[in-house]
Amino acid sequence: MTDERIALVTERLVLEPIEPRHADALWQAKEASLDALRLWMAWGEQPREDQDEFVRAAHERWGDGEWVYAIIFSDEPVGTIGVDHYQPMFASAEIGYWLRSDLSGRGLMTEAAAAVIEYSFVELGIHRLELRAGVENHGSLRVAEKLGFKRGGILRHASKNAWAYYDVYVFDLLATDARTAVRREGSSADQRPETLRDGGPAKSGLERRGTSARNA
Repeated sequence: MTDERIALVTERLVLEPIEPRHADALWQAKEASLDALRLWMAWGEQPREDQDEFVRAAHERWGDGEWVYAIIFSDEPVGTIGVDHYQPMFASAEIGYWLRSDLSGRGLMTEAAAAVIEYSFVELGIHRLELRAGVENHGSLRVAEKLGFKRGGILRHASKNAWAYYDVYVFDLLATDARTAVRREGSSADQRPETLRDGGPAKSGLERRGTSARNA
């Protein structure tokens, strides 16, 4: 378990530990995605001050059972992905994410999630990750399946959009399960994500490995 703030670098993305400086771009990304977000996210229509409070709180709680990243694509924050609800007794946590809607269908969320999952298992020592997706949220369901998550049961009215409750599927992934590999730019082999420390690139120190084979 660590509270070190480390950015993760993938083939097309940089995942930066969330900071207040990301708030403006994340607000713009959310506003540009309202039609899609309001279908699945109760916070989709929250005012700007509520979003800024989320960013501030997530930044301050980094490492305290919560790790939230800003997803950076073409040097611009376009969404968030995070691990939270960490239970140390069971080494388990939940993963959640959203991405600017005009970028959907390009595999970016699957790419981001694969890196966060690998970091969670290898660096944070998490054993089980849980993911919840609306039973009609076909984009998130595809992402979960691409990542290797196993579908469990249905939780009735376990989530809420802008106007109503809805049912969700519960997925889980164990550290011992086969899962989507993390890829880096220019590589032809499956790799762990590269990390950034102290403002410069450095290998994470994680060994290379092959794996068997989310974009909303």
